[in-house]
Amino acid sequence: MIFLGPMTLQRYLHLVYLASALIIWWSYCGYLLFLLIFGQRKGKKRTADEASGDLPTVAILVPCYNEEKLIKKKVENLARLDYEPEMMEVFFLDGKSTDASVQLIEEGIRGRPNFACVQTNQRGKINQLNFLLPEIKADIIVNTDVDGFMEEDALLKMVDEFRKGEEVGVVGALVSPEETIKEEVEHWHAQNRVRILETGVRSASAVIGACYGFRRGLIERFPEDVVADDVYVTFAATAKGKRVIYSRNAWAWEMRAANSLGEMFRHKFRKSHALIKELLRFLPKAFRMKGLYRVIFLTKFLQQLVVPWMLILFLVLLVVLLVRVPRYEIEISYFLFLLFLPWVFMANKLLSEIKLTGKEPPGRPWLIIKAFLIGNLCLVAAGLAYPFYRQKSQYRKVG
Repeated sequence: MIFLGPMTLQRYLHLVYLASALIIWWSYCGYLLFLLIFGQRKGKKRTADEASGDLPTVAILVPCYNEEKLIKKKVENLARLDYEPEMMEVFFLDGKSTDASVQLIEEGIRGRPNFACVQTNQRGKINQLNFLLPEIKADIIVNTDVDGFMEEDALLKMVDEFRKGEEVGVVGALVSPEETIKEEVEHWHAQNRVRILETGVRSASAVIGACYGFRRGLIERFPEDVVADDVYVTFAATAKGKRVIYSRNAWAWEMRAANSLGEMFRHKFRKSHALIKELLRFLPKAFRMKGLYRVIFLTKFLQQLVVPWMLILFLVLLVVLLVRVPRYEIEISYFLFLLFLPWVFMANKLLSEIKLTGKEPPGRPWLIIKAFLIGNLCLVAAGLAYPFYRQKSQYRKVG
């Protein structure tokens, strides 16, 4: 056993401190700068891409369970979509609802031959989707939640992205909550901006379950242990060399969102936990992913599984080094720590300047910081709890 003297131990702690600081800096700041630089450069090359070819056939799948409060409006929302009716089929996949959902669906789809209500006799979103997926013959499959209301032109805009090339495997709509607390709005806007930047670099790291589509044949069935279908389909596409587009032209609205900070925390914790599951599933395939998307995927892995532990190590070492006799290298590390916060503010300011619609008001700094802290608290909690916590695709709805 090698004995580490005081000087050697101090330098060893210093190196670990700097390594953890670098990982944290990259996850919170460097990654955003990477997206801003490479996204703008590559985005210019893709602006000339135009949709071509005939309109593809589309199958829209709507898993539902006890949704009598929203289901009638969902039927009406899909009936108003700007798409050729003969090119579109809509399937409501009921999972043993015990309320009036099925009755309301059947009343709403009466007289609409391209709408159908399917009794799956399956509980859980993944089982409901898998019940019908192998039978779908349409070119594009769109999954949309009951509480995800699509703009009239959203489907057409999503299809236009697919028509730009066979390389496009998944397209997600830009999603925003309809009614929620202010912190949740800021969180959604930040996530939307990051995914738009990721799309500019190569592919978005995720789409949103409220509304996304994928090419038939990309996946035959979801694995039964999947919780986040939107994350799984994203990673499945990128593992096959396909692009994932987070469209800023197709819009959907999340009608159920957190009404309190407690609800926000629980929902974000569950989503972070589900993301970790898929990151671990696809990690062995990371180095087969194309180009700069490897950086995106591995950064998400760092953010979800490494940074939570690095933050604890970083703060512990900061305290340990503070109580030791200061030396020049330790003073440098203090200086780097003080520079960390301006980097955070600069990266978030650059992010907040990306316009989603051109109409939204600028984010208020204190709300952005608060949403940032809550989101990352959920991330850290999910990372630390992952070995001990399990969940299924059935969960209590928010809102």
